[in-house]
Order: sequence, then C-alpha cells, then structure tokens
Amino acid sequence: DINAVRFEALFGMNGVTDVIVSMRPPAKRIPRLKALVDTLSSKGFRVGMLGPGPSYAVPVVNLLFRDTAGEVTEDISKFLEESSFAFDAELAAYMAAHGGAYFAKGPILCPDGVCRVFTADGKDLVVFDTGHLTLRAGIELGQALSGQIREVFGAPKDPASVSHAAD
Repeated sequence: DINAVRFEALFGMNGVTDVIVSMRPPAKRIPRLKALVDTLSSKGFRVGMLGPGPSYAVPVVNLLFRDTAGEVTEDISKFLEESSFAFDAELAAYMAAHGGAYFAKGPILCPDGVCRVFTADGKDLVVFDTGHLTLRAGIELGQALSGQIREVFGAPKDPASVSHAAD
C-alpha cells in the first residue's frame, strides 16, 4: 500500500512529531485509517484526523453543465454519493478515545447541512470533480481550521519544515 510506504518514511524523519491524516469515502477505508492512527500513535506521533469532505457520484462540473433549472446551485447536497459526514461522530469518538484530535470539514464546506457549490467569495467551485477541493476551497478550509489545529498542535516551529503527504 503506497500510503503505508509514505508514512513509514516519516518514522525516520528527525523532528517530525505531529501528523494529520485524512480520508475520502467510501466507509470501507475507515478500518485502514484507524490502523494508521494506531501505528502512528504507537510510534510516538501526535495524531490528528481531518474528516472526510463531500463526495459526489458525478463530477460537479458535469452536474453544473446539465443544471438548467438551478437545482444544483440551490442544494448540491442531494447529489452526494454517500453521506460523507455520517462518519464524523464515529471518527471523532475514535480519535478522542485514542488521544487524538478530530477536525471536521462538514460545518465549513456544508454549513447547516447544505453543501456549497462555490467558495465563500463566489470565485471558484468548492469541489471540481467528485470530491477533490479546488485550490481556493482548500485555502478557505485551511484558514477556517487553522485555529483549531494550532490549538491542538501549536504553531509550527519552522514553517519551512512542514511536509505534506499526498492523499
């Protein structure tokens, strides 16, 4: 598994103490994610988890192309492939029981349970395919979660040392 190889590389990196993991649906990935949290925790890492975001059965751009009645822009939530946020309670409880932090995307990307099609500034889509955030939406999400993340992990000692593993 490629992700296991990526995280194995962390074990030998000096100075890496904190890791935030994330996943996209489907739910069948949850056991692997929990196993990863257990492995990282057992190696002494402080672990946080970024909850899943919205996942659509059809790429959002395709939905918008066919949206002659404005149905998609009114409430794209009805096109979710599976309720991504249904896992929030389970994953948050798991992280709390294992001494980790959970950061939910749902309240930010889908306030009041209604997923946004466009970023807050209206300049870009939130999701461009079936579940990947656009750059602007990722920046918005990061800004919205940065306070919670800093509260748990503190500010990076050397921002240049922050590494990013692909999802």
